[in-house]
Amino acid sequence: MPAHDPLVTDPFEIEEGMDEWLRACAALMRADVRFLIIGGFGAELHFLHAATQVLTHDMDLLLPSEPAELLRGLHALAAAGFALSTGGETLLADEVAARGLLRQRASVIARRGPETLDLMTWAAGLDFDEQWRKRVEFSVRGVPLPVATLGAILRSKERAGRVKDRLFLEQFREVIEAALAREQARTPEDRTPQ
Repeated sequence: MPAHDPLVTDPFEIEEGMDEWLRACAALMRADVRFLIIGGFGAELHFLHAATQVLTHDMDLLLPSEPAELLRGLHALAAAGFALSTGGETLLADEVAARGLLRQRASVIARRGPETLDLMTWAAGLDFDEQWRKRVEFSVRGVPLPVATLGAILRSKERAGRVKDRLFLEQFREVIEAALAREQARTPEDRTPQ
């Protein structure tokens, strides 16, 4: 991942379970696997704790739709001690499984202890390559985290249409508006890692 000055340093000093999420992100980066943090956790990184708290029990990662890169990511997480499953069944990660996951737009659950990551091969309204070019990087405990733009995360929540997403958008409306204004105020150079 390109190096540049992170926009924020360590906004989550006491977040329990984060160590496992950071372990997963570091394992993916070491394996040269691109990913984007999306969902509630990605939004919280943009909010910078302006919200009281975003209750999320997992971290959503969007992965590119390239079988070899997905497979490298699955192997890296398994080597880091994460159990992988999809559809409630243990996943044996191989090339056939990677192609099938992409074809079905399936998600994989990566679990280590009580912490989980949702590895998504698709998200409503998000194009991985476009968001990769526009990503914002935050640093948490020294780990650089690539995050989709807040606008993209919110669009995806709107398009998903789930009750929990509608509640999220309503509950954090004011915080969202302030964070979107900050995002718009940054220059393109600030938003995209060099």
